[in-house]
Amino acid sequence: VTLGVSRGDKPGTKDYVVTDSVKPDANGEYVLDPKKDPTGFGSVNVLANLQTGFDAFLPYCDADKTPKTWWNHGPQQLDIYAFDRKDEPNAFFNPMPFLDHGHIVKPGTRFGVFTDPLTKETIYAAHSGEVTGHEGGPGHATLHRFRPNYMRSAAPEVRAYHEAFGDVSAMLTQLKNPGVLDAVARQTGGDLSKHSVISDLGE
Repeated sequence: VTLGVSRGDKPGTKDYVVTDSVKPDANGEYVLDPKKDPTGFGSVNVLANLQTGFDAFLPYCDADKTPKTWWNHGPQQLDIYAFDRKDEPNAFFNPMPFLDHGHIVKPGTRFGVFTDPLTKETIYAAHSGEVTGHEGGPGHATLHRFRPNYMRSAAPEVRAYHEAFGDVSAMLTQLKNPGVLDAVARQTGGDLSKHSVISDLGE
């Protein structure tokens, strides 16, 4: 995964941009410690998972029919809000602006930050590869790029398909993560019928 830089020190590509500022390490790289820099790590993790998933998805698409932008109108990049939803154990993709407690929420992919009621630990949805894969890489956001009318459908089957696409995307994205593959190999001994981190995700 190659991370570019756009909008000052906000990491991004021609397709995505993280709205939160991120500082590279001493070597100029975006290899960050989730404990020491949880917000920076979350922003880079979201971007990396989105790009990994999207890059894996595009080779199977007809390049001539691939939409050049995320939106019919407005900015061409998909904005990523890695810490937008405070005290909210949630993450979501919203293709259209909406009103939330009197404030306009702009289109983008948004991730919550909340406190675990048992451990009192701060949980960042942006730290989860499964969550980022479900929402954007190549989950809801990418499906919307190719089939924007699906989000407008009132049919429950279409909405169910959107969720299923997100779930499968989350699993496929994680299967491209070497750390996850190592964990699966250790847990199953090569027998994929056994319980593993991937079967947990499937549940």
